[in-house]
Amino acid sequence: NDTLFPCSPLALHLFEPRYKVMVGRIVQASRKFAYLPCFDSYEAHVGDVGVIAELSDVEILPDGRAHLQAVCRDRYRILEHWIEDGTQGLHWCKVELLDDEAEESESEELIALASECCNLFDSMLQRFGGALSEIENSHGARPSEPQKLSFWLASVLPISYASKQPMLTSTSTKQRLTTTKELMLESISNSERAEAPDEDAEADSPDEDFVAAD
Repeated sequence: NDTLFPCSPLALHLFEPRYKVMVGRIVQASRKFAYLPCFDSYEAHVGDVGVIAELSDVEILPDGRAHLQAVCRDRYRILEHWIEDGTQGLHWCKVELLDDEAEESESEELIALASECCNLFDSMLQRFGGALSEIENSHGARPSEPQKLSFWLASVLPISYASKQPMLTSTSTKQRLTTTKELMLESISNSERAEAPDEDAEADSPDEDFVAAD
């Protein structure tokens, strides 16, 4: 159970009977399924937002269990949902694709904001360690287009659920990039404070040039 975004990788080990049914069907058809994080229950609700996952690799074991590798694609919003009889609880849903609102009037601002986010991300890599090539191997190349970049950054950064879920459901690229920028600035600021010398400790330390009188 994790909030994923378009471009996020997804690895699953499926063993429940209902998922054995699902895997057998999607492998022979579209190779896609709806991924929906459920933190409170294992039920879908009208209005819930998730992502369409597309299989990139699948290994079906002799007992029907399956190891899946998938990549998340488009977001969706649930319009209807139901459980198929005879499948031991396989959920189906009717969905509509969810896209960001058009923000052409702010395109120059978005491009500048996206560039700022890229620079901050590079600073974080230098500060905390990590190789861009390793991240791109799992999440794909870092996009330059603002909307795709906003999802990519949300996917690779260590962001709490409280911030992730609103970013997934938001239909504003600007809002998502702004949130990402604020989170990166906060992380860098916290790191700088942790590295700063303790002034009180320095004040309490003896002055090396001071010689006490006998």
